[in-house]
Amino acid sequence: MIDQLTEIPRVRQISGEPRRRWFSALGLDLIIWLDALNQPCGFQFCHGIGISEHALTWRPGKGFDYARVDSGEHGAVGYKATPVLRLNGAPNLPKLQQLFQSASDSIPQDI
Repeated sequence: MIDQLTEIPRVRQISGEPRRRWFSALGLDLIIWLDALNQPCGFQFCHGIGISEHALTWRPGKGFDYARVDSGEHGAVGYKATPVLRLNGAPNLPKLQQLFQSASDSIPQDI
C-alpha cells in the first residue's frame, strides 16, 4: 500500500513565483502552484524520491515536461551541487496516474 500525500504546513514561498502548496508521501511529492484567486495554475508530481527521482511538471502555456532529477550529489568538484531537472523522454502516464490516484485520497477537492 502506498502512503497518502499529506500537506506540508508553512511551505517556504519564493518571491516572484505563484504561491505553492506542497504535499508529500514516502517517495512522492506534489507541488501545486496557485494563482491570485487561489486556483491551481501548475503542478509538479515527483516520484522515485531516494531511488531514481523523476518529475512530471505542467505549466500553462508550456504544457508538460518529464525530467530526471539530477541531485547534484556527484559533482566534479567533490561537493554537492544544486539539484537540476534533466529532460528524460516520455513518462509512463498510466503508471503515474495509478501512482497518483493511489496516494491522493487526502488531497483537498479544490486541488
